Amino acid sequence: MSINIDVSVPAGKSILTIDHYAALLLPFEIQDDHCCINQYGCVASEELDCLCVVQIDDNHFSLLPGPEFSPRLYRGQPVFYEECLPSLFRKLMTKAKYLMDLLKKYEFYKLMAEHPIVGHLTEWRIGDKTFKVDMEGLAAHYEFATAMIDVSRSKDVATFFALCEKNSEGQYSPIIDESREVVLYTINLQALLYTNNPAFHIIGFQPLPRPDAQKAYSLWVGHGENFNKFPVVSREIIKVRRKESEKYFDMFEGGAKLFPCDPVDDMAQEIRQSMEVDKEVLETCLEKHWIPRIWDKPTEVIAFLERHGYSVRNKLLRFTEEDKKAIAEKWNSPPPLSPDRVTCRFVAKPA
Repeated sequence: MSINIDVSVPAGKSILTIDHYAALLLPFEIQDDHCCINQYGCVASEELDCLCVVQIDDNHFSLLPGPEFSPRLYRGQPVFYEECLPSLFRKLMTKAKYLMDLLKKYEFYKLMAEHPIVGHLTEWRIGDKTFKVDMEGLAAHYEFATAMIDVSRSKDVATFFALCEKNSEGQYSPIIDESREVVLYTINLQALLYTNNPAFHIIGFQPLPRPDAQKAYSLWVGHGENFNKFPVVSREIIKVRRKESEKYFDMFEGGAKLFPCDPVDDMAQEIRQSMEVDKEVLETCLEKHWIPRIWDKPTEVIAFLERHGYSVRNKLLRFTEEDKKAIAEKWNSPPPLSPDRVTCRFVAKPA
């Protein structure tokens, strides 16, 4: 496995920070998301799947999906809900459900810590910054309950999710009922960045393929909050047209392009559906206060879970050598990163 992207930072310069990146975005009033020249004369990559290197904190960089200068993000839904909530808060919130949602998510974290591409990418450096592996973003995209609402840099991706609906078997089909209405959200990325909005969460390129395929970003939506009420969010109710739905269904091959097959898919599903809880994960979550502080000892949590039909044991949350081989083969055929995809701009360091 290799990245084959060596970015050398010129002397006296550094990679873009979030503030620098925000300054490069076009004014929100400009409607062309794919405008390749911004107001300062900077020219964007011609690659439609370009990734922009941006420093996201003191120690890390991320690869932000393009188009590089667009000031917008999008989200599509086949149904408009008066309360638009993240997956963690959509169902009846019982103590047992909330606890299990958290523990299952952290079981996924434990599994991913063993993923060979995670270790591979965390060693990638640009200047003195290392690549940010976003476990929370990965968990959200692999259907674990989180407090994040998924949004995309791509209007086409969002429109697919508006005009194509998942059935009980998890397969997408185009909505052909022309009496239906769907919703397309537009999010003002420029305003999010300029205000340093704490709700904004960058996911971007990650060790697993879904976030890259879906050009993923997200917004944190806390308990009691409503995505519809965010001041940076606007929405358009769209009347379904069968030909339009079928167009987007075909564009993304029925969703196959947005949900690339990956060895982790089945493992994530097994974790989500299991009635067993990993004892080490439970103990770590309790020690680090990642679960509600209403229990003092692991034995108290175990007793509570057992009363609700769950069992606690030491689970083998890791990849076999066969799994690792399949992951490496998937990564290398062809590699998802190439120099043509990655755009890195530099700014002068403060004097």
